[in-house]
Amino acid sequence: MQGEPSSEALARLPAEAGLPEADPLAQTVRAGASQGAPVTQALRALGRTLRERRRLDLVEAGERAQVRMLLPIGLLILPAFFVLLLYPAAVQLLRLTGP
Repeated sequence: MQGEPSSEALARLPAEAGLPEADPLAQTVRAGASQGAPVTQALRALGRTLRERRRLDLVEAGERAQVRMLLPIGLLILPAFFVLLLYPAAVQLLRLTGP
């Protein structure tokens, strides 16, 4: 940033750091600097938007994980549960019908 405006340095941030999420931040600061407008409101709105997007991503990931958890439950836990329930009943039936 030696001698260059911070808005220009921030504009290079997404490309140099490989952060596409930083692009809206750089655009907001650049627009505020070029228009002479305060950027605090724009940054607050950008923060709300990014938080909401992150929240929705987390909810979606949670829903996907919930579906993925059904397979181990169905294949491992439920059969063991039925064996534990049916084994005592089978033993009782064999005692009743046995010799």
